[in-house]
Amino acid sequence: METLIKTRTLPKELRLLRLLAARMALPEKDHKRYVNLEKGYEGEILFDARAEVLAKDRLILNDLLLETNNTSFQMDSAFISQGTISLYEVKNYEGEYLYDPESDKFTSQYANNITNPLHQADRCDILLRQLLHSKGYNVPIVYKVIFINLEFTLYLPKPHKSIILPTQVNPYIRRLAATPAKLTPNDKKLANLLVSLHKEDDPYPRLPSYDFSQLKKGVGCCSCLSLDVIVNDRYCICLKCGRKEGLDEAVLRSVEEFRLLFPHIKITTNVVYEWCGGGIHKRKINRVLREKYTMAGYGRYSFYV
Repeated sequence: METLIKTRTLPKELRLLRLLAARMALPEKDHKRYVNLEKGYEGEILFDARAEVLAKDRLILNDLLLETNNTSFQMDSAFISQGTISLYEVKNYEGEYLYDPESDKFTSQYANNITNPLHQADRCDILLRQLLHSKGYNVPIVYKVIFINLEFTLYLPKPHKSIILPTQVNPYIRRLAATPAKLTPNDKKLANLLVSLHKEDDPYPRLPSYDFSQLKKGVGCCSCLSLDVIVNDRYCICLKCGRKEGLDEAVLRSVEEFRLLFPHIKITTNVVYEWCGGGIHKRKINRVLREKYTMAGYGRYSFYV
C-alpha cells in the first residue's frame, strides 16, 4: 500500500516571493513574511526527512489546505493509522522562549513574542473534527506541536503533552516507529477523502504590488535565482553558485516564471526576450516557443499558449 498519500509542494506564495525578491527590493513587511515562509518551509522539509521512517506503517499527508463552514485551515503534516489521525504543527523557531500556562503565552526576553502555536494546532483540530463530522466521520484526533530547530529553547514549568522539543523529536519518532501499527482499508478511504477535499493555494496570495517595468530583467539561476548569469550558445552559467543549465531549459523555465508572475500578459518572443534581459537571441527564443507551446493568433498579433 502506498503510504505517502500527499507529498509536500512549494507553496505558491513562497514561490512568487522568491521570484520577486530576486528582481526587486521587497517592502519590509513583505520581506519579513518571505523570510518567515522560507523558514517555515525549511522546517517542514526537515520534519518530513525525520518522519520518513514512519511511512511503512502510516498514511502520510503533507500540506493539506482544507475548508469547513467557509473557514480555511492548513495541516502541516498528518499521519493516519488504525483509525486515528495524528496532526503535527511544525515550527522552525529560533531563540529562547518561555511558555506560561496561566497566561497561555509564549514570551521571549530577546526576541519578538510569537503567536501561541498550541492555539494554531487546537484550531486545526477543531476544524478538522467539524469537517469530518459533516462527512459522516467520527475518528480520534491527536495533535502535537513540533519544534524542529536545534537552536530553539523553550522553558516549561512542566512537560506538556502536546509539545515536542527539538531534542525530543528523534526519540519521539523512534518510539512511534517501534509501536506496532496496522493500516486498514478505512484508513486509506479516510486519507483519500481528505486529499479529495484539498484546496489549491490561495489564488490571491499576499504580495507586494509590482509591474513588469519595475522588475529587474535577466535569466535567473535555476538553483539560487541570482540574475548574475552568463549565457552562451548552449548553456546558462550562474556566476554566484556555479550552476549550469541548458539554454532551452532556461528559456522554458523563464517563461513559466513569467507566466506565474504575469498570468494576464500574453507570451510572445519579444516579451520573453525582454524578460530574459536581451541575453538570448530572439531566434532561439522563438524556436523554443514553437517547439513547446501552441501559437495562437496571426502575424504581429500572434502569441503562445
